[in-house]
Amino acid sequence: MDANLVNVFIEASLFTLETTASVTFKPLRPALEPERTAKGDISGIIELTGNIRGTLSVSFERKTILEIVSQMFGETIPELNDDIKDAVGELLNMVAGRINTKLSDSGQTVTAKLLKVLTGPRHVLPHDTAHPVLSIPVGTDSGVITLQVCVLT
Repeated sequence: MDANLVNVFIEASLFTLETTASVTFKPLRPALEPERTAKGDISGIIELTGNIRGTLSVSFERKTILEIVSQMFGETIPELNDDIKDAVGELLNMVAGRINTKLSDSGQTVTAKLLKVLTGPRHVLPHDTAHPVLSIPVGTDSGVITLQVCVLT
């Protein structure tokens, strides 16, 4: 797995969350993930097409995303609802845009775009089962966010 691509995804995700919701992070131990089950209650999925193909996901625990979106909106959001799902979609659109810029600047012909937002406990992520998935958890004051990378080419 290309470390440069992984670093672009991590930077884009953390930069977006830091600038939109003032989230601070503590890196946790990355690992290969044998399961395709999300480590949270809501996940945004980004699809990569072009000379690099694959999927990227950002999964949030319920408490974590409620606090992040409440911070963004300036009001308390007490439950997972359509506003939370829309906010995750918007966050991942921003992440995809930053990935596109970074990869384009490095000469890659890749398009990153939001594929979908999935919700529910233990939802299944659409990473290709024939390829390894790198799971990168990051701690926040309100819980864990799990980034996952599955690159096909």
